[in-house]
Amino acid sequence: MKKKKLISFIVSIIILIILSFELGGFGDDFKNIVDDKVSDREIVTLIRPVDGDTANFDTTSYGRVNVRFSAVNTPETKHPTLGLEYYGKEASAFTEQYLRDAKVIEIEWDLTQSPSRNRPIGIIFVDDINLNILLVKEGYGDLRYLEESMPYAKEYIEALKYAQENKLGRWK
Repeated sequence: MKKKKLISFIVSIIILIILSFELGGFGDDFKNIVDDKVSDREIVTLIRPVDGDTANFDTTSYGRVNVRFSAVNTPETKHPTLGLEYYGKEASAFTEQYLRDAKVIEIEWDLTQSPSRNRPIGIIFVDDINLNILLVKEGYGDLRYLEESMPYAKEYIEALKYAQENKLGRWK
């Protein structure tokens, strides 16, 4: 009789573990529930790139909207007073090519930031790669807007250090 109870107990535990994974209890989204810094990822459609750190997407959450990339600042190309800044064209071209070549684009909405000029703030994932961090790591952007409370803050800092140490992009 003890053996039957033990087997029943083990089977119950296995079922609970399987159900937890199926319902997302231990999946990637669990992190989002715990820290409330980002939304779940949302698949979006690119309408058009705007510049190195902004693009227009068709989203479920906001409809068609320009999205400002969280934490990242790339040199300007179309700013009314700053005009064209050093490495602005390269940053814009990199972002445009990366987005246009994407098979899947997803956004995590940065819940630590308020919209900037009516643009929601997002972390852009292109085929599961964090484009925001990649822009910094490849030397196309800096972290003018990074705050310690923002999602991926440590990863952004590591990416900037890498770009500067390796004299990449605008750090040449």
